[in-house]
Amino acid sequence: MVAKIEEKGPKYFEGKLQLRNPTPEVLSYVRKKIRQDKYVWIAKEEKVRNGLDLWLSSNKFLQDIGNKLKKRFTGVLKKSKKLHTQHKITSKLLYRGTVMFRCLNFKKGDVIEINGEPMKIMEISKQVRLKNLNTGKKERWDPEVLERHIKHK
Repeated sequence: MVAKIEEKGPKYFEGKLQLRNPTPEVLSYVRKKIRQDKYVWIAKEEKVRNGLDLWLSSNKFLQDIGNKLKKRFTGVLKKSKKLHTQHKITSKLLYRGTVMFRCLNFKKGDVIEINGEPMKIMEISKQVRLKNLNTGKKERWDPEVLERHIKHK
């Protein structure tokens, strides 16, 4: 059964959504999705360096919004959970989830420079596929490593 805010209270939360380097589109998308679901509310909101943390009332919604963000926007998604308690009646283990979505500062089709070589971003999934514009050679990079490399070029 899904609880409403009147049953659980305004400070009740099941998980945390961490948005890092969020674009205005990402923020408006998340807030719109939360407003559309009458069983989800923001228990707490905290501005942190490079982003925003939202404590949400539903773990299921938290997982769903993470997957939707990954499909719709360019970014890195990480999920984790932490044992919170055990249900008194059913003895079921209850977890608090954390979903972190970090927007990347590049997108498909961008031309970047790595070690003095121009590279075109061909595809972004679990890895970023690049094509060297001088030699035509294709490479795969981890998005986080590539982002750090671009920042320090």
